[in-house]
Amino acid sequence: MRARNLAAGLLGAALAASAFAHETWMMPSTFSAKVGEEVRFDVSSGLAFPRLENPVKVERIATAAYRLGPDVVALKNLTTAGTSLVVRQAFPKDGVATVRVDAKPKDIELKDDEVAEYLDEIDATAEIRSIWAGQKGRIPWKETYTKHAKTFVAIGDAAEDRSSANSLGAALELIPTASPFTIEAGKDLTVVLQANSKPVPNLPVGLLMEGASDRVFRTTDAEGRATFPIAKAGRAMLFAVDLRLASDGRSWRSEFCTMTVEAHVAPPPSAIGGVEWTLAVLDGQPLAPGVKAPTLTMTDGRAGGFGGCNRYSGSVTKTGPGKLAFGALVSTRMACPDALMSLEDGFLNKLGHVTDYAFQDGWLVLSWQDGSGRGDLLFRN
Repeated sequence: MRARNLAAGLLGAALAASAFAHETWMMPSTFSAKVGEEVRFDVSSGLAFPRLENPVKVERIATAAYRLGPDVVALKNLTTAGTSLVVRQAFPKDGVATVRVDAKPKDIELKDDEVAEYLDEIDATAEIRSIWAGQKGRIPWKETYTKHAKTFVAIGDAAEDRSSANSLGAALELIPTASPFTIEAGKDLTVVLQANSKPVPNLPVGLLMEGASDRVFRTTDAEGRATFPIAKAGRAMLFAVDLRLASDGRSWRSEFCTMTVEAHVAPPPSAIGGVEWTLAVLDGQPLAPGVKAPTLTMTDGRAGGFGGCNRYSGSVTKTGPGKLAFGALVSTRMACPDALMSLEDGFLNKLGHVTDYAFQDGWLVLSWQDGSGRGDLLFRN
């Protein structure tokens, strides 16, 4: 426990309530929000991620901003409340909001016995340990550190936005190579570590999953990449420390960075794609007996089936965890009795406004929403 507490100030920037803490991270109230919906971000640190324990003071923040499309906008609604620095923001358009907070530099001093534990805590390189071995007992450890935290929120339809893979130009940052909203348990997550938009090779990067006590470390390759197996679903924090000897040859400089994401349970391979789903309940009303029910099949980004009278087809995209969006749906033009045409028109219209999907007791539930209201389509296979 002492090793987890000794990073006094180094692992917790400008804490209001505690002098000892871990990495500082930023956690959104949701990783997926509608356009105009307010999202709360908590910036905190502690010994049991993601539990909020120690707030960061507003006056310690150097930069707070978000990027959405080509726009970079300053965050202004910052308050220190309880166990976190609270940031509230509503986003004006579809896309990936990349949100960042950078603290001002801070100085710290450590005793010799604390340094060894600190270096273990951040999985310091052999080079750093060797330099310190030559200083130990002669030169006191003095360090100036800066902290950087970032996270992502999918706003509305963010399926085509790949900006999460672009650098913010921070002094140190982690960048996911794929969409941060499609991370699944049982698969790998690859990130790139960059300093001022340039890859950082041969540096440890850590992963801490929600509820886990053990950290997993990987060393970046020549391109700054590190790959982690994601063993379970839940929120996750990735972190890195770029620690180096200052120009005076005696003191130290460091950059700390964290990135938070969320991993989801991967549905069975056949759960979404490759299965014909049959509509059973439309907005709470079971289909009338004897009616040939509409169907839906999704494979390789294409959707199609029987609409109630005609065959239809179109595109479908998984826009985030639990999120689906259908493109324009086209159908054949066969005429049918009014009741069937009404069923088909209603089904296709609502399918075109689907925003979310879920599985409940073996049923596929597609939730739709438009200006007239919202509802659910329940399918069985």
